[in-house]
Amino acid sequence: MREIEIRNNYLIAKIGSFGAELTSLIVIQDSMELIWQANKEVWGRSSPTPFPIMGGFPNDEYTVSGKPFHMQKNGFARTMTFAITSQSETSCTLELRSNAETLRQYPFPFLVQISFCLEGLMLKIDFSVENTGAKVMPYSIGAHTAFIWPRNRTIRSFLQFEKMENITAFRPNNSLKNILVNQDRLWVDSAMFENGAYSSNQYQSEWIEWHPAESSWSLRLWREQFPYLTLWSMNQADAEFLCIEPSVAAGNKGGELLERPGMRLIEPAERQKYTCCYQVIRNDN
Repeated sequence: MREIEIRNNYLIAKIGSFGAELTSLIVIQDSMELIWQANKEVWGRSSPTPFPIMGGFPNDEYTVSGKPFHMQKNGFARTMTFAITSQSETSCTLELRSNAETLRQYPFPFLVQISFCLEGLMLKIDFSVENTGAKVMPYSIGAHTAFIWPRNRTIRSFLQFEKMENITAFRPNNSLKNILVNQDRLWVDSAMFENGAYSSNQYQSEWIEWHPAESSWSLRLWREQFPYLTLWSMNQADAEFLCIEPSVAAGNKGGELLERPGMRLIEPAERQKYTCCYQVIRNDN
């Protein structure tokens, strides 16, 4: 795997070609790392790219026009090497094209490009999906970034939302849980992730801020182009990360791919683009 480093006067970001994965985001002023460093004994990833699905299927099985296919949770892009197509001091672009291996799992030709660009105290990530085949293509794409979460602190970590929210989230077993009721702050703890992730498309806020305990920096995620937001971690003390995952669709429904809730449809030769931004913010003392 190749690793790219981009930097400006404020931030250093590192991106791996395997899975187009953001592996590091460092605030230069304090030499502070914001990204989980992929401890393989706990969870050995930092920010894998979910494509062409976010979530999974029962038994990893689904159909297209009645024909059965097999695809792992969160798709195959996270386990494939992207080509590096451009690089400068502050930006880079990686791409993945369909091939024989992808077509065995997902019968649609495609081109996915992901660009990373540093602008001041912000990391901007652009996603581009192109249908290079002859049929309408259903897909989902997004980010699966694991931010450092200092657990077992006297001060608790929390998510701050732009607006007051009323959120009912669905779980991996398709059960529902109310996580916010007319509130703009969600306190996080290990126990809430005992049964896995929380996903919803009910959020009204265009941004969400992650406030890790005892940190001098918080991080604001701008996600207005991604209707779904998934929160995930593990119920164990050494899993010191929280995944905040914006996506265009999410879920665990099996059956016909075209009937999966929220999937985007893209016509032949069409290209669709999305952007999310991570803005690093100095906390007030």
